[in-house]
Amino acid sequence: MMLRIHRYVLAFSWCLCACGHTGDPKPVPADSAPAIQKPQLDSISGIPEKDSVPANNSGTADSIIVLEAKGNRDTLHADIQKDYQQVHIQVPVAGTRNLAVQLNPEGRERNVRISQIEMPDGKTDGPFGRTMQYKTLKKGVYTLIIARSNMADGIVKGPVGITIQKD
Repeated sequence: MMLRIHRYVLAFSWCLCACGHTGDPKPVPADSAPAIQKPQLDSISGIPEKDSVPANNSGTADSIIVLEAKGNRDTLHADIQKDYQQVHIQVPVAGTRNLAVQLNPEGRERNVRISQIEMPDGKTDGPFGRTMQYKTLKKGVYTLIIARSNMADGIVKGPVGITIQKD
């Protein structure tokens, strides 16, 4: 019996040592990831001419739709074409205190929500539902992330209207 315990202790010690070894990490070249480019904006409406990241950005070209809201009240449109796509809306905030957002997806039983808001300092908050009221205490660019809810059923794909109001 005592010999069996020694074997278990020895095996356990060996596992601890083997799991704790990290090896030498390989350096990643700084320019190996493609740069994200902002879409061209229509000079009249401030809405991107296309609702997706440029095609030369192969890492996120089909998974993130990037939009920008510049006015105090904007209605943006995105067409989600894949179940895993997200809409990232950049909202510059300078002299406002509140941000109100409402999603208006077309069709029935849509599974789309405001998943997160990222503040200018990099902190995040969420998840939210189809509407959101948020105090904008810091100046800078807030990023809204709109995506499917993994806790709900429904159709993700299709057009979505997004109303953003800054007060």
